[in-house]
Amino acid sequence: MNRSLSIRLFLAVVILSVLSIAGGVRAQSLVSEFDHDSTAFPLEGAHRRADCQDCHQSNSFSAASRVCKSCHVQGGVATGLSTNHIPTPDACDSCHNNNSFSVVTRVDHSRFSGSCTSCHNGITAAGKSPQHVQTTEQCDTCHSTNIWTDARFDHSSVTGSCSSCHNGSSATGKNRNHINTTNVCEDCHTTSTFSVVSRVDHNAVIGTCSSCHNGTTAMGKSPNHIASGNTCDDCHNTNSWDDARFDHSGVTGNCSSCHNGNAATGKNRNHINTTNVCEDCHTTSTFSVVSRVDHNAVIGTCSSCHNG
Repeated sequence: MNRSLSIRLFLAVVILSVLSIAGGVRAQSLVSEFDHDSTAFPLEGAHRRADCQDCHQSNSFSAASRVCKSCHVQGGVATGLSTNHIPTPDACDSCHNNNSFSVVTRVDHSRFSGSCTSCHNGITAAGKSPQHVQTTEQCDTCHSTNIWTDARFDHSSVTGSCSSCHNGSSATGKNRNHINTTNVCEDCHTTSTFSVVSRVDHNAVIGTCSSCHNGTTAMGKSPNHIASGNTCDDCHNTNSWDDARFDHSGVTGNCSSCHNGNAATGKNRNHINTTNVCEDCHTTSTFSVVSRVDHNAVIGTCSSCHNG
């Protein structure tokens, strides 16, 4: 401390002592006017609300310590370590700030010894909640010291069925758009990612195909789907959605309304030039085999088609 500041502090003490005898109100006024920021310990946060005598108990202004635990000690003039405080060699301001001693702003886990549960037991620090997944693993198997809520999960140590945790409370469960099924979770989902379905057992699904294949719960008819009154399972099977067997009896409209090269196979560039409609020559059994040809509707000479 420089000599000028020492003199100023000494004069403040003298003035305080003299005026305390003459009148405490005036003394307090002078003390409150003292600029503590000009000292080596600027008052910040909750320290601004502290009374002078809380720290300067010996009337020695220059002897007050700047070490937190000189005041913040169990049974001292300020809040200190509680009986269940985390065991650590760190100084108070490593984790606490001046605004509130009870609020911890940061924790350096590298300074702690012992297992996670020695602190994360629900008393010293946050522990398992009542809805926590049932597991025998230690905290650090799934959690990290950066953020407690962002967990990586090892299903191999979990006891019980998927639904014992994936119930919408402890972990993600069926949403309201989930397929109506008697399957258990693991019939369709894997432990790698719950949101991706690896397989679907249609035998356990309740309801018609369209109750799920509606474009919301599962893939439905595309905008260029053939106009048909058929149900899904009239043409599609549960092994492959794209591999369809087709029942033309339920189709509305003429052949070319679908067989236009977009919704279904249409005329190729080598097709006979004719005014016939599809059904004049083709059947619904197979489009590529022609059962008959109406030559009266063919445009051009014989050689324009019969050219090898």
